[in-house]
Amino acid sequence: MGNYIYLAISIILFLDVATAQETQTFKYAEVTISIPRTWVAIPRNNLDMYEEAIASMAPDIPRQTYAYGFQSGESDEWFDYPTVLIQVMDDGKLSKAQFRSLQQYKIENIINDHVPDIKIIFNTMPLGQMYYDDANAILWSKDEIEYADGDRVTKISGIVRTEHGVFQVIASSGKESYSSFEQIFISIITSVMPSKDYECK
Repeated sequence: MGNYIYLAISIILFLDVATAQETQTFKYAEVTISIPRTWVAIPRNNLDMYEEAIASMAPDIPRQTYAYGFQSGESDEWFDYPTVLIQVMDDGKLSKAQFRSLQQYKIENIINDHVPDIKIIFNTMPLGQMYYDDANAILWSKDEIEYADGDRVTKISGIVRTEHGVFQVIASSGKESYSSFEQIFISIITSVMPSKDYECK
């Protein structure tokens, strides 16, 4: 329960802090999102290569696709942390009750069973019991991933209901630097707005 309270308080506090940061807004056919002005959009061809790499790593699970991606402009290498990736999942509209029920979806066993090079080693909020933020209508989760090379990455994600399914926004950084990015990640995720066509009717 303490972890739920911590994340909820973090969201409230960091929203006030993060609004003062200078941002830039990207408008796409499905979604509008605001990111720090010093960040850059990841090119489509690099997202395609990333998708291929994930698919080869986990061939037994559904292919993961990423509509848009962003990262800090301080690095010359694409996908250097921190990063934010957006998945547009047009699998059909969910009712509010169905959307809330996603809190019961357990993905850690799928990942640990089918992706041998990745292991979820620590969850501040168990993935099967995500935190539903009623004020922002977002399902939040936060977890730490260990890769085969020993690197540990902390991720926070927010799922937003749309007219056609959901958006999932995944923000990631190295474990050691995560605390310095959490307020930025929360601000980015809560800035996500479905376009008129994707807004729930």
